[in-house]
Amino acid sequence: MAGISWLSVDGSPYEAGLAHGRAWAEEIRVVTRERMELLSDPHWTQGGAPAATIRRLGEACLEAQEAYDPVMTEELRGIADGAGVDVVEALIMNGFTDFVDAVFAERGDAPVGDDSGGCTAALVSQRRSGFGGPLFAQTWDMHPAATPHVRMVSVERAGEPSVVTFTLAGCVGMIGMNDAGLCVGINNILVTDGRVGVTWVFVVRAMLRQRTVEAAMAELDRAELCGAHNYLVLGPSAGGGWSGCNVEATPSRRVVTELEDVLLHTNHCLDPGTLAMQRPKHPMALACTKTRLRDATAYLEQQSIIEPVTLREMLAMRRADGLGVCHDPMEGYNVETSGAVVMDPVAKMMWACWGRPDVQPWELFGVDDSGGFSPQGVEKETRR
Repeated sequence: MAGISWLSVDGSPYEAGLAHGRAWAEEIRVVTRERMELLSDPHWTQGGAPAATIRRLGEACLEAQEAYDPVMTEELRGIADGAGVDVVEALIMNGFTDFVDAVFAERGDAPVGDDSGGCTAALVSQRRSGFGGPLFAQTWDMHPAATPHVRMVSVERAGEPSVVTFTLAGCVGMIGMNDAGLCVGINNILVTDGRVGVTWVFVVRAMLRQRTVEAAMAELDRAELCGAHNYLVLGPSAGGGWSGCNVEATPSRRVVTELEDVLLHTNHCLDPGTLAMQRPKHPMALACTKTRLRDATAYLEQQSIIEPVTLREMLAMRRADGLGVCHDPMEGYNVETSGAVVMDPVAKMMWACWGRPDVQPWELFGVDDSGGFSPQGVEKETRR
């Protein structure tokens, strides 16, 4: 693979979206079509749904999004217009994994099908990092057809923090950091209580418009969620210093765990309250999420000091049985590691990898002289 395609957008929300949509119009049309087809695939939505049902749910979710955050709705409209795709389908493409929950809930009980994505994520306290600042790390695991569409986008907008996001062509942002040092990431969770609501990517971007963990959490708290994700938040605290938390969030239940030392999460609920909402997982997907959590925990417990390169090494761990933190598609779990990030909020630096981090280079993105984020080159495997 070549380097990650990067785009910097500015102007009004609509203008920024329009530039994004025009830059990768063909790719956006492809990934939108792929994801609309997956929603009709019985393996992905555990039964599938008619096109009319998908459209009705999408239109209702667009109304919910407009009510929650008109700013990001305008950016979405710009992306859709720039790429020449329907705005409802663009919304569904952006929030695909949440929308899978909504389709499942619409159908009711159904057999176990393919899992709609994974991720392994870690928050590291400043005490454990060894250099006075906290760290964030995450793989992004998704259906193999999504990997070619991985992109980096930075957003500059008057009155808001500058933002850099690891994302897909046409997606407003999946994992990100802003120039205040606020970091937000996610793990997917499959649940039974999906509904019409706001999808996760727009919640991530709303959180990244804030400058403290408390303000970001308020954005998550007010969101009427469409589906379930585990949200990881790290950054400046309103009272000074740095703080972080992990939030298992379903449409009806939320459980918050504060960062004290190291927090790790994969794709199964850990709290009994949210676990009660979790759908049965395919045996291979369940084995993978539990193995990744166990291996990542054991690896970091062995480290007296955790540095950015330590986390890059963790995200690249593979296993002979295929269940590693970095993995390929498997029978019953058609998901691969499509990329990964490590973020240093003190230095305002993000290391991003497109594809498998055991073989692909890490590229560094940081704040430039203008105050926005831009590529800083390929990162060597040196310790800080």
